[in-house]
Amino acid sequence: MRYASTLLALAVLATLSGCTGSDTVITPAANPANSSESEDADVPPERSPDRFAFSAVNDGIDICFRKIREKLGNEARVKEIDSFFSAGADVDPDDDEPKGTLTTCSVKYQNPEDQRKLLSLQMDVHAGTFGNPVPVKLQVMGDKESFKLDDYVIELGKVDTAPLQAFMDSQKTALDKVYSAYTWDDIRLTAPGAFSNKHQLAVRLTGRYKSNDLENTGDATLTMDGKTVLDNDLTK
Repeated sequence: MRYASTLLALAVLATLSGCTGSDTVITPAANPANSSESEDADVPPERSPDRFAFSAVNDGIDICFRKIREKLGNEARVKEIDSFFSAGADVDPDDDEPKGTLTTCSVKYQNPEDQRKLLSLQMDVHAGTFGNPVPVKLQVMGDKESFKLDDYVIELGKVDTAPLQAFMDSQKTALDKVYSAYTWDDIRLTAPGAFSNKHQLAVRLTGRYKSNDLENTGDATLTMDGKTVLDNDLTK
C-alpha cells in the first residue's frame, strides 16, 4: 500500500495510575482527512478477588463491547477497544483460567469535554466494573498542527458486534479439520492505521494443529458492522 508523503505516526501512551503505560504506535493510512466514573464499586459477595466476572461461554464473545456501551453510551466516540479471553489449558497448558474467561477489557475514547484529548477506561475483570477514566498522552510525528483526533475515532453506535458469533459458527467446519482444539481469545476494534483508513473488527483464535500439536494463532478482520469479512487467515 502506498501512503501519502506526510504520514503521521500516532503514538498512544496510556498513563494508568500505579501502572507503567505501554506505547501503541499507529501509522495512518493515506486517507485520513488531515493526516493521521466511576466510583469504586464494592465487589459482590459471591465474587472473590481470585474469580473473574465474565466469560465468553456464559456472557457472549462481545461482552466487553456491550459493557463499554452500557458505560459510555452509543454516542461515545471511540478509537479502539481491546478484549482478551483465556485460551484454556487444552490449548495453552500455561493458562490457568477456564476457557473463555474475560481477562482484559479496555477502551480508548475521545474526551467529551475536550475533543482534542483521549481518555482510557479499564475494566476490573474480577469485579466486572470500570475504574475512573485516565488521560492518554498523544504524541504525533510529522505535521503536528494538522493532526485531528476526529480522524481516528468513531461513534460506538456504529460498531455492531452482534454478527460476530454467526461468523465464528460459520468457521467451525473448516477449523475442526485443522485444529484439535481452539479458542476465540481476542476481539478488538482497531483504529485507522497502516493497513486501513477505517475502523475494523479484528478477531483472533489460538489453536493446536491436529497434524503436530503445535500452537498457532489465526486472525480475521471484518467491517465495523460485522457483516463483511475483509480478511480470513484463521488456519494459516
